[in-house]
Amino acid sequence: KATRNESEKTEATVFDVVFVLDRSGSMGSSGTTGSKFNKMKTAAAQAIDKILKYNTAEVYNRVAVVTYGTDAATLKGWTGTPDNGKAVTSLSLNGLTSGGGGTNIMGGVKLGYEQFASKDTTNGRNATPMMILLTDGEPTYFYKNADASGTKYGNGQDGTQNGYTDKDRSSWTIAALQH
Repeated sequence: KATRNESEKTEATVFDVVFVLDRSGSMGSSGTTGSKFNKMKTAAAQAIDKILKYNTAEVYNRVAVVTYGTDAATLKGWTGTPDNGKAVTSLSLNGLTSGGGGTNIMGGVKLGYEQFASKDTTNGRNATPMMILLTDGEPTYFYKNADASGTKYGNGQDGTQNGYTDKDRSSWTIAALQH
């Protein structure tokens, strides 16, 4: 016979969260209270700490970090190890600097999606995938297909090249987000 507490147990939702962080030149510009880039790093680190803080054997969230400017790169693959409020150090965010260059959102999103290919199903783990994109602007580089492959277009400043418009680069970036 099931007790009341046993019948009320619910399965906790676990998450695989990829942070996609903008390292383009515009992120390094400073306002009166510091650069957008440093504020983004602080916000990402605080969110990562909260996501990982309560990990247990039953509830095991993971995070990964991808960065982009002119090109995209994986800063940190999947980790689920809580670091007692030190995500800035453990995920290499502390030494991360604004890389300058243009804004290749499509490249960052593509690399972020690729992180989900390494699904962890240990002990029946079935995580909900989530991507968090942090940026200050519009894409200045783009691809003409939804999977962000092939020729990269744009000039790193306003995304125009060979007659493509803001509408073109925005619609292709949205297609990549939906891909």
